[in-house]
Amino acid sequence: MGPVSEGEPADSSFALATVCKSDLVRLGLQAVLTTHPQVRLIGEAVNASDAEAIVAREKPRALIVVLESEIDVADLVRRVRMSAPAIRIIAISDMEYRHGTSGLLLSGIDSIVLNIQPVEILLATVDYLRRLPGTSRRQERNDPTPSDSRETTVCQDPASPSLHERLDSPLTDREQEIALLVGQGLSNKDIADLLHISTITVRHHLTNLFQKLGINTRLKLLRWVHQKSLVRCSPPI
Repeated sequence: MGPVSEGEPADSSFALATVCKSDLVRLGLQAVLTTHPQVRLIGEAVNASDAEAIVAREKPRALIVVLESEIDVADLVRRVRMSAPAIRIIAISDMEYRHGTSGLLLSGIDSIVLNIQPVEILLATVDYLRRLPGTSRRQERNDPTPSDSRETTVCQDPASPSLHERLDSPLTDREQEIALLVGQGLSNKDIADLLHISTITVRHHLTNLFQKLGINTRLKLLRWVHQKSLVRCSPPI
């Protein structure tokens, strides 16, 4: 464990566990997570039953799940949240995951990291969730506040500078917001649903930002997002 960052309490370490069947991937996660000075890896599971036992016993604040064909994500989320309702759950997925990004979000996953993204994105996601209040996405979804009155921007801290101010980019805030969601693997329909806009509007924004950035494919946009380190937090629901 590295030194505590200035301005943070001494007990601010972020305890988390992982769920992964592959030994090789699990070792890779160990190597990545131990580079974060505020992260403490306290358990490693290979299936939902192991994860449920680790969460009940060790009480981690977050769980990283590497999605594999044998894992029933909805069942895993339900089981671990029975003993830890506020636990944050990060899914590591590929862009071809059979249930899609929207299915993962609806199952109660708090954040999604694509397996083609650099490790810095996973660490940034962990760091973002580490700094959030202790309320999971599932608990937030039970909030009776009408959805149309909630904030529908990607980064929801009203005191933070706009995306346009924080990044050297020709894109508007909305275009950068959509670029960020594309960077997390969301489809046009997913983006439209999350931002309460039409898919036609999403396509219009994508056309504009493609022209501004001089690109012509979604993959090139994904790379641009990574290069700009835009993927700092997960989309709201």
